[in-house]
Amino acid sequence: MRTFSLLLFSMSIIMALISALKLPADNELCSDMLPIYIIAIIFALISILLLYWQQKKNQKLNTKNYNKSAIIKLLPQLYIEMQLFEKEIHLANTTIIIEKVNYFLDNYLIPASQNKLTCNKYGMIKIVLAIALCERYLNRVWSAASDNNIQEAIAAYNNAINAAQEVDNLYWQMKNNCQ
Repeated sequence: MRTFSLLLFSMSIIMALISALKLPADNELCSDMLPIYIIAIIFALISILLLYWQQKKNQKLNTKNYNKSAIIKLLPQLYIEMQLFEKEIHLANTTIIIEKVNYFLDNYLIPASQNKLTCNKYGMIKIVLAIALCERYLNRVWSAASDNNIQEAIAAYNNAINAAQEVDNLYWQMKNNCQ
């Protein structure tokens, strides 16, 4: 569907440009190609709508929906698993580090940031910022491991663990305040 929409858009723009090149004949207000130009613009708008709808449909399919009881287990479990991997990271190669970082991001940080836990807005803002910082450090770990720079990956991982600890502390603080 995406390919069709892009092809339709491209062809519509080409048609519109070609039809716009013809000048009107003498004593006429507009070119006889005006209907083709209008049809091309309509097709271009339709293709943009098709792309938009397809993107919205893909977003709904890609979003993991966790209930609020599942989110309770996500954030504390992240810190525990990151601490366990801290003991192994010195022995791990870059492929293992990248896979583990992807695991943390896909299973903990991204679902946690997509969920809407509501208690007090100030507490949520702090926890979302801490999640973003942890995600940023994990992205640094991933980047350093991709460049085969193990020492930089380990240093960034230590920062990520500190950020995960902050997420864990803020989460429990928020959870206790909401009860």
